[in-house]
Amino acid sequence: MRERYTQLFALPENLYTEGSPVIISAGHMLNDSKSGRIIVQLKLKNIDFYTIKAVTVQIQPLDTAGKRIDYKIKANYLDLVVEQGDEFGQKVAITIPNPLARGFIPEILQVVFTDHKIWEGNNNVWKPLPKSNDLSLELSNSELLNQFRMEFGEDSVVFPYEYKNIWLCKCGTWNSNEECYQCGILKDKLLPIDLNELKSKCIHRLEAEGAYQKTSGIVANEEDDEELWIAAEKNRIAKFKEIGEEVIFGKYPQQNQDLAEEVEWIVLDTNGEKSLLISKKAIDSQEYNNDFKDITWAECTLRNWLNHGFLQSAFSKEELSAICITHYNDNSKHDEDIEDKVFLLSEKEIKEYYPLNQTRTCQITPYAEEKGAYCNKIGKGWWWLRSSIERNTASCVDTDGKIKSVDVDNTDCAVRPAIWINTAML
Repeated sequence: MRERYTQLFALPENLYTEGSPVIISAGHMLNDSKSGRIIVQLKLKNIDFYTIKAVTVQIQPLDTAGKRIDYKIKANYLDLVVEQGDEFGQKVAITIPNPLARGFIPEILQVVFTDHKIWEGNNNVWKPLPKSNDLSLELSNSELLNQFRMEFGEDSVVFPYEYKNIWLCKCGTWNSNEECYQCGILKDKLLPIDLNELKSKCIHRLEAEGAYQKTSGIVANEEDDEELWIAAEKNRIAKFKEIGEEVIFGKYPQQNQDLAEEVEWIVLDTNGEKSLLISKKAIDSQEYNNDFKDITWAECTLRNWLNHGFLQSAFSKEELSAICITHYNDNSKHDEDIEDKVFLLSEKEIKEYYPLNQTRTCQITPYAEEKGAYCNKIGKGWWWLRSSIERNTASCVDTDGKIKSVDVDNTDCAVRPAIWINTAML
C-alpha cells in the first residue's frame, strides 16, 4: 500500500541561535498524497528553566533550486505546558500553500512563558549545533575513561563543552542554566575539563591500586615488572594529544621556496596510539588534476604529488617512519580501498571535524600564494578536499568556509595535507 506521506526535505538536526530558549530538534517537509497538501512539521525542545505556554514560528518556503518563494508563513503553538527538556510541535502540520515548495528555512519569532516573560527573535540565523563527541572516542584510553566517570558520574557519554551561551553536559543534554536539568551536575564543576589534571589523577590512582592486573590484564609477578609497567603507563598517557592542539612536524617552504621552515599541524582526532593531523595553513598551490577531465581522487595528480613530491621533501627519514598508512575508500567510482600516507580530508570528514563554516577558513602561506593560490585581503584562501564531483570538478573550501565545486584544473586552490601519525612521535 502506498505511503500517505512522502518526505520532500529535512532540516539538519538541532538548529540553534544564540540566546534562544528553544532548539529546533528536527524539521521535515512532507507531501500528503491523500489531501495533496505540502506540510511542514517541526520538533522543538525547551532548554530553558521556565515553562513555555506559546510559541510563534515563521516558515520561509524554498523552491526546488533553493531560492526563496515570495511569502512567509506564520504558525502558532498555543495552550502549551512545556517543561524544560520536553519536546513539542512534532504533531502540528503547517500547510504550505505553494505546491512547488521543496524546502524551507525556519525561524522562531516569539516564545511566551507561563510567568508572562517573552523571548523574541530578531531575524536570527539558525544553525546546527556542533556534533557531540562520544566520550569513549575522545578518551580512548580505557583508564582515562574510567577516571572521567569516577569524577563526573557513570552516565557520562559525551565530551562536554560550551557553545555560545549554552553548554553540552557529559550526559548528552544541552543546557542554558548553571545546573544540568537531566543529571543535576553543576556547570562549574564540569567545565572547563582539565585533561592534564584528569591524566594526573588517573596515574595516581593506578599507582595506588598496585595490582595492575585488576585493570590492565597484566600480571605483575615481580616488583620491578610492576614499576616498569607504571612507567610505561605514565608515558603512554602523557603522550595523549588533545584535539585542537598544535604540533610541529616536518619542514616545508613557508615564506619562499629557498627556505624550508617547520610545519604547524592541528590535531583533529586521536585514539591514543595514533593522531590525525591537518596542516594549520594551506602550504602549496596545486591543481587537483593537471588535465581538465572527469577523474577520481584515486587517479588525480594531486594525490600522486602528496605521496611522492611533498612526502619526500617535507619529512626526515625518522619522520617518514612515524607516518601511518591510511586506508580509505574514495567514492562509488572506485570500489577498492586506497592506501596513502598523505591525503586530503573528504566532504564527510570536513563536516565531522569542522561542523561550522567559520571554523573551516584557512590562512595561505606566502609561498602558496607565490605559487598561484588565491589569497584575500586578510590572508585566507580556498583549499582542496579530496572528494571528486561529477563533470570534471572537485570539492574545495572557500574563504567563508563553504564547500564549493570547482574545475579539477583550477589553479586558485591551495593544499592542506592530512596525515595519521604515531602519537609517540609528537
